[in-house]
Amino acid sequence: MVAGFRPIAGRSGKWFRSAPRVAAAALAVAVFAGEAAAQILLEPRPDDRKPSAIEASGQGPKSRHSGDIHTPTHSGAASARSGIVSQATRAASMKAALAEIATRWKSGDRRQALVLARAALRFAQQSFPKGHGYIGRAHQTVGDILMATGEAKEASAHYLAALVIASRFFSIDKPPYRALVSRLTRAWLQAGLADKALALYAHILKGTEQAPEREVMAHAVYRSQYGRLLRQRGRMRDAEHQHRRSLAIRRRILPKQDIKIAFALTDLGGIMRATSRFAEAEKYFLEAAAVIQATKGQEANLAILLDNLGTLYGELGRLSDAERVQRRAVALFEQALGPEHRSTAIGYANLAALYYRQRRFGEARPLFERALALYRKLLPPKDLRIGVLLDNYAGLLRAEGKRSEAAKSYAAALEVLRANYPARHPEIAKAISNLALAEQEDGNIARAIALTREAIAMSEEILGKKHLLLAAQYASLGDMFLRQRKAREAIAALEHAIAVSQATVGPLHENAIRPLRQLAGLSLGQKKYADALRYSAQAVLAERLRVERSRLDPDVSVRRRTTGAFGGSIYIGWNVAQALPKQSEVLGRTTFENAQWITLSQAGQSVGKLGARFATRNAEISALARRRQDLARAWRQADARLVQAIARPPGKADPKAVAAARAEVTRIDAELDALDAKLAAEFPAFSALSEPKPLPVTAVQALLKPNEALVQYVMHGPDVFAWAVTPRGFAWRRLDRPYKEIADRVQALRCGLDPAEWVGETRPLRCLKLVGRTMDDKGTLPFDPMASYELYATLLQPFENLIGNRHIIVVAAGALTTLPFQVLLTKKPSGKSGAGLKGAPWLIRRQAVSVLPSVAGLEALRRAARPSAARQSYLAVANPLLVGRDGKDRRAFSREACPRIPLKQRMLLAIGRLIGSDRIVVRGGKTDVASLRLLEPLPDTADEVCAVGRSLGAPSGAIMLGPNATERSLKQKDGAGELADYKILHFATHGLVSGELKGLGEPALVLSPPTNWSAEDDGLLTASEVASLKLDANWVILSACNTAAGRSLEDEALSGLARSFFYAGARSLLVSHWPVQSQAAVRLTTFALASLKRQPGLARAEALRRAMLDILDHPKWQTDLHPHVWAPFIVVGEAGGQGWSPPRRRLPVLPDRAKPSKSKLTGAPKVDWRGRVFRTDP
Repeated sequence: MVAGFRPIAGRSGKWFRSAPRVAAAALAVAVFAGEAAAQILLEPRPDDRKPSAIEASGQGPKSRHSGDIHTPTHSGAASARSGIVSQATRAASMKAALAEIATRWKSGDRRQALVLARAALRFAQQSFPKGHGYIGRAHQTVGDILMATGEAKEASAHYLAALVIASRFFSIDKPPYRALVSRLTRAWLQAGLADKALALYAHILKGTEQAPEREVMAHAVYRSQYGRLLRQRGRMRDAEHQHRRSLAIRRRILPKQDIKIAFALTDLGGIMRATSRFAEAEKYFLEAAAVIQATKGQEANLAILLDNLGTLYGELGRLSDAERVQRRAVALFEQALGPEHRSTAIGYANLAALYYRQRRFGEARPLFERALALYRKLLPPKDLRIGVLLDNYAGLLRAEGKRSEAAKSYAAALEVLRANYPARHPEIAKAISNLALAEQEDGNIARAIALTREAIAMSEEILGKKHLLLAAQYASLGDMFLRQRKAREAIAALEHAIAVSQATVGPLHENAIRPLRQLAGLSLGQKKYADALRYSAQAVLAERLRVERSRLDPDVSVRRRTTGAFGGSIYIGWNVAQALPKQSEVLGRTTFENAQWITLSQAGQSVGKLGARFATRNAEISALARRRQDLARAWRQADARLVQAIARPPGKADPKAVAAARAEVTRIDAELDALDAKLAAEFPAFSALSEPKPLPVTAVQALLKPNEALVQYVMHGPDVFAWAVTPRGFAWRRLDRPYKEIADRVQALRCGLDPAEWVGETRPLRCLKLVGRTMDDKGTLPFDPMASYELYATLLQPFENLIGNRHIIVVAAGALTTLPFQVLLTKKPSGKSGAGLKGAPWLIRRQAVSVLPSVAGLEALRRAARPSAARQSYLAVANPLLVGRDGKDRRAFSREACPRIPLKQRMLLAIGRLIGSDRIVVRGGKTDVASLRLLEPLPDTADEVCAVGRSLGAPSGAIMLGPNATERSLKQKDGAGELADYKILHFATHGLVSGELKGLGEPALVLSPPTNWSAEDDGLLTASEVASLKLDANWVILSACNTAAGRSLEDEALSGLARSFFYAGARSLLVSHWPVQSQAAVRLTTFALASLKRQPGLARAEALRRAMLDILDHPKWQTDLHPHVWAPFIVVGEAGGQGWSPPRRRLPVLPDRAKPSKSKLTGAPKVDWRGRVFRTDP
């Protein structure tokens, strides 16, 4: 049954009480509808009515309920009309008919329900006096069914007739009357008759200005409804006026904590959010939340409020707050209303939109699809909410590369939006633009251009010639002309886009940067190399200044900050270098810095924040740093308000609001500059450490040891670019293979290394396709030596002469973050299986390898990370109490403490993260601890950490096993300051990547599940909880599963648990790429730690290399030289060895933006392009 459909009107069906005509209500309807129209609507018209599509589809002979309503009378319908049948008998027949209609509707028989409803209406008109309550109920019933089947215009006529009748019995403060007003306005909106809905509310409110005391609250309710309608029509100022008057009335007549005040506060907060007054919106929402939480039984309303608040936080970029609040809202919706309710669907849709903004597409898609299915089930086909959701879902499809599906979804969204908005409306123009982009990406360029021109014409007509929306539309048009190789048209469109952007929001907005990139590409194609570099440099500088302002705000994701200017500059630079070889070195050094803006991922920023925390022990500087972050957030909010104010249509523009927003941005800019100057004076390294900026080649060379080389990889489109730096050398190039081929080979290699790739439904098929074979009878993984060599030849061989035998520090991205470089073969292999590769030329035999999350992390780790002040050697957490899928595996319970005599070590694989993890549920932020307990137990990890602890002389109390391996115990140690007293922390347990659990949005380590869930202990130590720990560790070992990986091959570098441990205080990490054999884990970790103990200045990557060689060359291990055994670990964050310090250098200073730049390209024009880009209009 469609939500909101009530075949019997009124709370108790009491339409028929004896009551005089209520003057105010009747006046409103009479004035609006006109008495003549009302009389006509009340007359039966059985002959001239056209049957609806649903009714007309009925076939076969009429059953008792397929046409007329039969009354048990002596003389049939004629006698009923002549008064023979009693009033009670006719009423009984009518009640029975309405009940049957409801039954048919609930059973899903909409066609028959409509046929019966029309018959009931005819019967009521023939059997009861004109204006009788049963006629009104029948009109409403027909209207409800028509609305649910998309016949809004016809439904509105029936609702109006019902309202005319209702005005005879009810005053405007009664629920039946208010419900009919709401139904009628909704029908008019669906039918495109919004002006009638506005007029109805205006007449009702005009007729009740002098309302009696008992109707005052109804007066407030109507103002709120009128305000919501005005907001939907874009009349924000009028809507705000109505909501403020409604709130004032409620505050005057109701107690302070009355729930009806919270409703008005929520409405007003929505207006503040829609007009970018975010601070006021948050204030109203939080005040409403306080009222709702103080009232029992208001879980559903609290969910609605939290959903609004979460949406606000999402718009502010406070993504962690947004996710926390919206998850709670969804949980409350499900609890209070059930998973099939319309409001729950809205919660799903908003949470999906948040995940989409975070580029968490895998988590967004099922929520979008669930919400869309519910919308289509519960709402009329043309409901505005369906159109908005279809538009958002199309954006997701487009981002995933599903072009045809995206175009269909955009077209469907446009159809719904056209049914809800005037023909010439900004939302229609935006929807047309979105559809055009989808058509362009699907290859329909001519149609895309036609659609974009239509959108531009509409936007210029209703918004004026200098509106922000036009900048994006002209930029899209220019790109389309580029695809058609129409250079002249493309240049004109792109230059117009730049002019509009700079005239409205300034040069730092993405709508101003994107056309510069496109002009750079166009100039490159025309072999105008100086112009290509000039446009590209303008885009890079604008993007760089934009990022530097916004990235101070920790709530803003890096991927949301960049427009592609940095990647585009690399592509331009490489192609110009091929045409002008003398400029290759200069361009390579410039693009090396630009590439770092791309790889400054969250993990890279965590390294920088670690450096700042350890270098700063001054309370005043800490306070200034917090103030700096607050100002950065305020700057972004003020900038959003400025964009919102500028984006308003000409007739609704507010020059004062624009001026105020500009003044606020300027004021915050000045305060930020002053604060940066103060920090630079009191702590010169603060900026470089807390918010690392790209390092030039010379700075990296000064930080590297003589035996080290840094290699950075960056993807742009299908291309992969690489830069290699040594203390005295530099080289760069575009790799010979496209990114997809490289990613496929990385995946093929992992199929031969990670047993988890062969678990599940789709993974084994993917591996079989990539590798061409599966595991043998002994379970040996099909390692692909040729893929290993081809990756070496592609990634490192081009720099072989420069790198030599140096320790390689890799800064990777995309699929390369999942590649263990140590298993690459430096010579073409002859063997077919990794098991027979004795004496194979592994890269690890020649040189050590470590990884860094970003180039800037090299400076942060080496300059700021002092030797640990911890006194204790080792703390381990392992063997959580898990019982397996069947709940009967008790092996973990036999290893709750280290034995006095070492147990014989086994060689069991820790692949438990995939066994049973699909059954774990996280709903509303709460882990189902019972399902978590069903993961595969890891008893051998107890032997692993006991052996490592014994080799380091750690006391038994430092080994947390079984019942001691809990989140609560770990947090208690942290609260007491004990975690910061350990030099080495070791976690040997399951690692769960976000997305593996339903509802879990971040990676986590599995600890012993508690008996019952609590906020302090739910059995999962998530990345955000790790980041809150206080550590002082030289090394954190994560021999859990897949702790080096992010969410997918395309994820940000080291975006799993690693970044959180950096932020918590770890200097280096030893992380695993796949499930680790317990015996191998013990051998590798104990040997590496022993090497560091014997030789304190040894680099950790070299210590790990020696441990790997120990296994490769040890007689005991010669039966199994598969790299799965010896190569699971990688060092992250090599700090250069204890006791080593790089030479000091002066921190780089950004060029003065006011000074003109001298081009290093021979023959390039010397123009002050900064002045051109950053000009300010008078």
